[in-house]
Amino acid sequence: MGRGHARGARARAAAAQQDRIDLALREFARTGQPTFGSRVDDPQLPRAPRQAVPGGDRATEPSDGRIWAAVGVDGHGLSLRSSYRDRTGDLASLDRVLMLGAVCVVVCGAGWAC
Repeated sequence: MGRGHARGARARAAAAQQDRIDLALREFARTGQPTFGSRVDDPQLPRAPRQAVPGGDRATEPSDGRIWAAVGVDGHGLSLRSSYRDRTGDLASLDRVLMLGAVCVVVCGAGWAC
């Protein structure tokens, strides 16, 4: 599992977060209240998305184990953050353990060393 897989995982997480902020935006437009854990003008919103949203643009950014999504609405920033951790290393470790287990089954099943 290489960098391409990690980029793919981040891209999928960003796309999912964009879907969530779109849903939060629809509810905000309907009710006037932030929903689904979204916040208006969250002071913890990282700089890059904060600068992107005043014009109504959308932005996502992974930051400190979280992935942020933000969108501009009525001169404010509606943002949402979710926990995110790149699990590529965990998956690679699991692959190694499974491979080792498979080798042990073959070796023991053949009666070579058990």
